[in-house]
Amino acid sequence: MLKGYFRRGFIALPLLVLCTFLSAAELNIKVLDAATSQPLDDASVSISGTASARLQGASVSFKDLESGDYVMKAEAPSYESKAGKIKIDNAVKTSYSGSFKLNKKKVQVPVETVSETPAESPASLFSWQEPDPVPANGTSMRTAQQSKKKASEILDAAGISVPQENIAPFVFGTEKKQTVDWKSYTVVFVVLAAFFMMASFILIMIFVLRRKSLSSILKVLLLTASFICDLLLVGAIIAALACHQSGGVSPSLPEPAETTVSKAQEKVEAVQESAQDQHERSREAASLYKLGTSILRNPALEVRSEEFDKAVSMLEDAFVMAPDNDIYALDLADAYIRNSTTMSVGLASVIYEGMLDRLPENDMILARLADSYARLSRYDDALKTALRRTWNKNISPLNAASQIVLFSTVSGEPSRGVELLIPLVSKFPAEAPQLKLMIAGLLAEDANKDGALALIDSILKELPETEPFTKEVLKIRKEVESK
Repeated sequence: MLKGYFRRGFIALPLLVLCTFLSAAELNIKVLDAATSQPLDDASVSISGTASARLQGASVSFKDLESGDYVMKAEAPSYESKAGKIKIDNAVKTSYSGSFKLNKKKVQVPVETVSETPAESPASLFSWQEPDPVPANGTSMRTAQQSKKKASEILDAAGISVPQENIAPFVFGTEKKQTVDWKSYTVVFVVLAAFFMMASFILIMIFVLRRKSLSSILKVLLLTASFICDLLLVGAIIAALACHQSGGVSPSLPEPAETTVSKAQEKVEAVQESAQDQHERSREAASLYKLGTSILRNPALEVRSEEFDKAVSMLEDAFVMAPDNDIYALDLADAYIRNSTTMSVGLASVIYEGMLDRLPENDMILARLADSYARLSRYDDALKTALRRTWNKNISPLNAASQIVLFSTVSGEPSRGVELLIPLVSKFPAEAPQLKLMIAGLLAEDANKDGALALIDSILKELPETEPFTKEVLKIRKEVESK
């Protein structure tokens, strides 16, 4: 891929460095326990405003922030969240810092508000199987079958079809509970009861009539009593079936207050145990994430080596334990990109797409997704994603325009890049000179030397001679003219 970058576009590619005159600020935030002032390793900090992002850890750093107003929010399991506002002005300073001190939550569950239905667990971003352990023989390289199975699970979770043999034939909890049709049984019981009633009545009638020693009045009384007993029997059967179908024979008495309080206390303890389990799981995920990222930061680490694969497995474990943690997902996808195989880059693009569903305007995720598409030679998707970065008017379009120049040059369609960049000139008048210079480079790459020179001359007319950018434009003009 890099060979393709340098093989084409000796004019357009230098513009990527030339036109990025962006100043950015850095925001450092610490999250501490209000009582002990100890750092909370499983805390998360999010910012929203001119840009949106979320990081995990007791000490986080948001970089490349544009000037504007931001809302910060710090959260941690079993702690009350806190929020604050900050105004960043890159012209004044480029480094900001602060801290949040969080108080522990007090669990209070009133008796009257206790629900019998357990709370639903938050939906996971992806359904992911536990990572493959490192083999005992010392080699940590995954087999093709293991990688294929892992990829199928991620793609299936993202809604992409996978081979049928990798799909589980049954998922626990999807079976339907069989119910009894009491209406049908009621009809059967009534019919049987009526049959036996008639049979018994006929037998008793025959027996009574054949007894000549009984008087007529006594015979009538016996037959009437037999008929009434049969009717009572049928009525009792119907009443029993009706009570069984409605769920009870008589209304139940209210439980004593002691029993209600005891149940409420049990529910409080269950909530506390669940929160404690979640807290321990978050701490374990944070430990795995820190260990995995520390290995990946080693500059001497070789890609696809044993240590590299162990680090990726740790990030996968952390992601499984905390699937809603954006920073875990982001670093895992970046590790897949670093692996640079077609399968790993494809998995990274799936993760980026999933994160983009929750953070549709996040410029950082859009940039990474566009780059992953380009690595997969999906240049049309890469260009569309890069153009999507320009929808946010609060962010400079130059970085997105640089991606458009790069992708259109490498794909051999510089005219497509010109078509996408022209509308941005009027949309972002402050960056118009840089955008026009990018268009001129693409025109030169498309063998339109005259059009490129004419556009560069129009840029020079608008710029003062003393501005440093004017000298760079003159330098580019000489390169285009000598081409």
